[in-house]
Amino acid sequence: MSDGSGDESPSSLAVYWRVYGGFPKLVASKYFWGAIVLSLALYPAWWDQQNRAELGGTIVSAIPNLLGFTVGAMAILLAFSTSRFFSVLTERGSPRSAYLNLASMFIHFIIVQTGALIVGVFLKFYSDYRVLGWLAAFMLMYALLCAVATGLSLFGMAEIYNVLADRDPPKTNVPSSGDERRHD
Repeated sequence: MSDGSGDESPSSLAVYWRVYGGFPKLVASKYFWGAIVLSLALYPAWWDQQNRAELGGTIVSAIPNLLGFTVGAMAILLAFSTSRFFSVLTERGSPRSAYLNLASMFIHFIIVQTGALIVGVFLKFYSDYRVLGWLAAFMLMYALLCAVATGLSLFGMAEIYNVLADRDPPKTNVPSSGDERRHD
């Protein structure tokens, strides 16, 4: 991406990958390793050719709904951009802010789901390949575990919002002492 000044700024994909934590965070993730274990445990789904084709169909029918929900949730996250809560999350524009961290998790979740969908489509038509079946099972499990990770991050944001709400209680329309009227 270029701003016209000759200086090249990093692509959104590069910024996402940096904020997410890159390859070290990916391979250190308990969700990534959990998906490997679960996909190996699902060997009946990817070992047999007929089951592989069914796995591809399951992925193609399930992931689009999850992907739509995720994109909608990301839109809601972006809607916070006008609130006081948003100003706290952005940490004055910090490149490692809680807001960018959560946004990178959503993008990661979207990329994993899209990858699962692509692999699922291929598996529907190329069910002869066990390795493709295992990859599809892995991507499906990783997408589902990313849903848990993203949900937990959203809960963390809710905790921050809750703390902020406690510090600045909402104003009520309580009359001041001079405005009190006596009702007999």
